[in-house]
Amino acid sequence: IRSAVTAVRHPTSLILLSAAPAPPCRMPFYAVKRGLVTGVFNTWLECQAQVVGFPGARYKKFSTVEEAQMFVSAPHTPPRVSTGASKKSKGPPSLATVAKSLSGGFQTGAAAASTSSTAFVATVCQDGSVVTSVARQQRPQNPQLHQQQPYPHQPHQGTKRKRSPTPPPANPPLIVYTDGACHSNGRDNSRAGIGVYFGDGHPWNVAERHPGRQTNNAAEIAAAKRAVEIAEREGVEALEVRTDSQFLISCLTAWLPKWRRNGWRLSDGGTVRVRQEIESLADLLDSTRVRVNFRHVRGHSGNHGNEMADRLANQGADAPLLGEAGAAAAASQLRNSWK
Repeated sequence: IRSAVTAVRHPTSLILLSAAPAPPCRMPFYAVKRGLVTGVFNTWLECQAQVVGFPGARYKKFSTVEEAQMFVSAPHTPPRVSTGASKKSKGPPSLATVAKSLSGGFQTGAAAASTSSTAFVATVCQDGSVVTSVARQQRPQNPQLHQQQPYPHQPHQGTKRKRSPTPPPANPPLIVYTDGACHSNGRDNSRAGIGVYFGDGHPWNVAERHPGRQTNNAAEIAAAKRAVEIAEREGVEALEVRTDSQFLISCLTAWLPKWRRNGWRLSDGGTVRVRQEIESLADLLDSTRVRVNFRHVRGHSGNHGNEMADRLANQGADAPLLGEAGAAAAASQLRNSWK
């Protein structure tokens, strides 16, 4: 009969306290040496929750709790590189190993952002089988947030401007939520607005009518640009733009280099409709000294920041559209405020 086991949670690990001595149990135990929480777990589902999405996770299945505890407490040793045939593993395969064989290894930072906003996600089932899918990676701490996408600074060909290296920021990035809204999107009477949300009652919050093309995607791009403009004006070192527009993130991190190389033509020969908006935002990102990251959030999922940005964008769509003189005056006022 298996003895009762009580798990005591510490800041970074789980310590198992046995209620009474018992002979070694032959039921499977899952040891997590490196993960969100380390320790010994009784089920694969508990183990999986600690290692999925955790970089460099190390874990293994054992038939006795003693062996599992020894694996967790043993000092870390670098893995050996074998040139011959490897032995069959007793436990589920490492997520890092599976992902590397499928997609050429994990990429982080600008390297990941410059290739694609998606990644192979491997799920190891309880029976040891592996299911893979192409999806955006999620941080286990908050299921509403997706993988961070630093903007890859790629000045377009022919530019003479040299961008001086920007030192890493001393403080964590300022978080801003942006959103675009468009009433009657795709129709002649459409009304687009932008929303920029820094916090409840924050003086930098924006809710205004979008002066350009009255479409939802154009407003999404314009909202992100306005957030960067405000951060630059206020001397912000680093900015994290959180948006529910995967289209915006894909434009900047995956499609922009191809569009520039192809003369802003799509694969079917058509033109890129958001060229003006994306070029304007990309030029700003290439020139600003603000370090900008983009993070995708799920829309309409109860995320307070995203909900507030959506509300501001809808308020902006209801606002009157400035005439050319008013728009020029507003732009001039914004430029003068930077001086």
